[in-house]
Amino acid sequence: MEQVEAGEPLILSDARPSEPGPATLELRGSAIDKTPTVPQLRRQARGLIGWMPDEVGLLFLSGNMAGAPATPEQVARIEAAHEAVRAREPLPVFSDVVRDAPEDLEGFLTELRASPASAGMFNDGWTVRMVDLTRVCAFQPVVFTDSAAERAVGLTANDTTAIARVTLPLSPPVDFTQSFDPAHTSWVLSSRNPNLRVLGNFSGPVVTPQGTAPGFGFMVAILPSFMHVAEFEGRHYLRDGYHRAFGLLSVGIHQVAAFVRAARSIEELVPQNMLPQAAYRGDRPPLLVDYLRDDVAAAASLPAVQKLITVHALELSPCG
Repeated sequence: MEQVEAGEPLILSDARPSEPGPATLELRGSAIDKTPTVPQLRRQARGLIGWMPDEVGLLFLSGNMAGAPATPEQVARIEAAHEAVRAREPLPVFSDVVRDAPEDLEGFLTELRASPASAGMFNDGWTVRMVDLTRVCAFQPVVFTDSAAERAVGLTANDTTAIARVTLPLSPPVDFTQSFDPAHTSWVLSSRNPNLRVLGNFSGPVVTPQGTAPGFGFMVAILPSFMHVAEFEGRHYLRDGYHRAFGLLSVGIHQVAAFVRAARSIEELVPQNMLPQAAYRGDRPPLLVDYLRDDVAAAASLPAVQKLITVHALELSPCG
């Protein structure tokens, strides 16, 4: 998530989770590269190859380059990761994944409850609890490590409020570039955050050097993304906030504030293009900390995908 995030929309998806395959896979924000000879921006990522189907894991290790032949080393790496998962003890049901938020977080929670961005979460039954990320299961196959590291810069484990402002941001980041293309009379906005959205349109008078003129345009922003954890069948799964979770775990922070609620069904819990259900609902599901483990996860360089919005002015002179 992170994507996205790394993140997803705040409302739980009603779509049925699909089983990723070589024809449909997009490794969480990184499209399959069908033209590997064309130079493109790439990002460092880590993938849970121990739980990926063979062909998906090999595609990940190849950097998402379709048609690239698998090397013996890559095949051996996938086999070893699968064997490492099979050798694990079945995951127990943890009883201490969540606990009440401490008193020193009450001031921040008052701000959060008053924020319009979080109103939908509270109205939908989510509550803020402290979550132990080391005991939370994962179903997202890949996280991008560059953006994840940025999320945890300057944080310390004992500053629960500063951590909460990362996991439950009160305002969205202003994290997109903008440029104007005079040849096409277009604004081009881009971000690696998939939550970049057109929020609405507006019209009104605009002061120009030639005087006041009517103006027409669109409002664009990155929607806030909250870390939220859902309980389902006795396990807790991270629904949104994967890149933040990876960044925090990377610097030794695992107790964080997050929205928590029980999921009513697997369909509302898991979005599309995740790991196969057998992987995260089986006896040995991946945990968030497994992204950091070299026996069941691996690093790769994947093609980066940007979210683009264009605002284009077109002048026409239709006949009639």
